[in-house]
Amino acid sequence: MPTPEALLAWFDSRLESLPYDENSLASFVSSLCAPPVGITHTKLLYRSVPLQRPGPKSWTYFPADSTGNRLARISYRSPQPGVYVTAMVRLLRRVADPEIDSYSVSDFAVVTLDNLNSYGKTELRRVDQTNKRRKVCILH
Repeated sequence: MPTPEALLAWFDSRLESLPYDENSLASFVSSLCAPPVGITHTKLLYRSVPLQRPGPKSWTYFPADSTGNRLARISYRSPQPGVYVTAMVRLLRRVADPEIDSYSVSDFAVVTLDNLNSYGKTELRRVDQTNKRRKVCILH
């Protein structure tokens, strides 16, 4: 696994390489309705990403660097089946209480629309079985 500093440097280089203008949000919303084939990366203001998060399990945290900043990947629900939307965002550590990790979110996020890769999901087994553990379903 790369170092936290390398991950943050990669994220900064991705942000610099992606253009952003007033039409970025409108083109992202239109690409949700008719997604292009392939993997598309877009730079958006984090607070303007127009999708709902499915819950706390959708956040993946990467290791923190020496200052406490880290990356997080957020998975979103997509209105189109078979299209997966994730956002990478930088979390900036706020040192208000040393016993509690509190973060603020950076302004921009790298949003990815992916309709080429298949992803898995977990679901409960049937209720009538004695074994009610979760099973993994691979979606193709």
